[in-house]
Amino acid sequence: MKNFTSFVVTALAVWSLTGTALAKQTLPVSVGCSSTGPTSATVRVQSKASATALTVTVGGTGSVVMDEVTRHSHTTSASHQIIVPVTFTSGAAAGGLVVEVRGDFGQGMKSQIQTFTLVEGPQSGSADVRARTNSGAAGSPEMVIVPAKTSTEKR
Repeated sequence: MKNFTSFVVTALAVWSLTGTALAKQTLPVSVGCSSTGPTSATVRVQSKASATALTVTVGGTGSVVMDEVTRHSHTTSASHQIIVPVTFTSGAAAGGLVVEVRGDFGQGMKSQIQTFTLVEGPQSGSADVRARTNSGAAGSPEMVIVPAKTSTEKR
């Protein structure tokens, strides 16, 4: 819990200052988030391999305020899906969700953290982020920070 809380603070600081998302160590899962209303969203985690002790923790960042939500699954098979519905309140500033997935996919406990934008603030684009993950060498995961867009990209 302490590690997740400290990561949320770090993700919020980087996100607020640079408009970039943090992602950490790739797991064989896909993580998605969709807004289901003005104060609700659904996070979906799809396992692509068997795992034990799979945990999904979701918290708010920026102006998105919510109680942290955690879902546990003791063992999962490939294609198992964990769905986490969340409700939140938000202000006028940018905000979103930070999702941590932890589990043992046969090589010890590992985690992946990803952010999602739910509320765009007055500085449009500053909260628009995309995350990309890469695995580093054994014992030293590589963290990749990817800007949402560069000055040469157009939407």
